[in-house]
Amino acid sequence: MDVVGYVTPILDLILALNNRIGVIESNSQQFSRISARLGKLEKLVESIQGMGQIKNSADVSKALNNLQQALTEAKNKIEKYQNLKPLLKILRSSHYETKFKDVNERLSDANEELSGSLHVRQNNIQEKLKEEQDRKLEYLEEELDRKLEGKKCIIL
Repeated sequence: MDVVGYVTPILDLILALNNRIGVIESNSQQFSRISARLGKLEKLVESIQGMGQIKNSADVSKALNNLQQALTEAKNKIEKYQNLKPLLKILRSSHYETKFKDVNERLSDANEELSGSLHVRQNNIQEKLKEEQDRKLEYLEEELDRKLEGKKCIIL
């Protein structure tokens, strides 16, 4: 799947997770961390929409796929927690606290992977642009030297 194919489903998952997290009140510290992470991921994924030159980047596609899997897993865990009866939430709070720490870590890892992939991709693009500019500059310098050589002959 190309990069663009990942963007909409990922943004939909982020929206669904934010909606679910807003409803849940217990384990609020973990959910606020996850919610903050989701906000950062949302901005990062939205920024990809505006980057036309990364459509066929294998590294970015892989990172987006991993992010989508992490978000799907997070959504499933949060839904499972949300569907528990209040007494079970209390009894299993430490168990779910650990699960939500894992969710946050996985989302953090996905964020780092995607950020790193985008950074490498951007560096590659900048390097190619610099090489192209260097070639153009070299060509223009050679062209200028040829024209100046022709003028030296006329002057002599």
